[in-house]
Amino acid sequence: MPAAPSAGGRARPPRARTDAHPAGGRGTRAAASPRNMVLGAARTGGTVVLRTPPGGARLVASLIDATPDLDVLGCVAGNDVVVVVCRDGTAGDQVLRFFRTTAES
Repeated sequence: MPAAPSAGGRARPPRARTDAHPAGGRGTRAAASPRNMVLGAARTGGTVVLRTPPGGARLVASLIDATPDLDVLGCVAGNDVVVVVCRDGTAGDQVLRFFRTTAES
């Protein structure tokens, strides 16, 4: 790839393409699996809090939203934390089991 001109007209070397990923910079789809994204979990009643690497919360929340078997009312994703609101404590346990089972497979 040829050097691209900079704003001052001088040629600058092309930028190296990086596929950096929040789960460690591996840049592969496997790095984005729940096994790699959920670092910790806690439940109180029908609320589950999941810890992720920085930038990983949206991916985990999307996974939860796309899983129809979970009895979840909704998720709120920050940068590294997902708060999952479940219908009851049993559904909270179901969310925890889902991530344990997914991580073990």
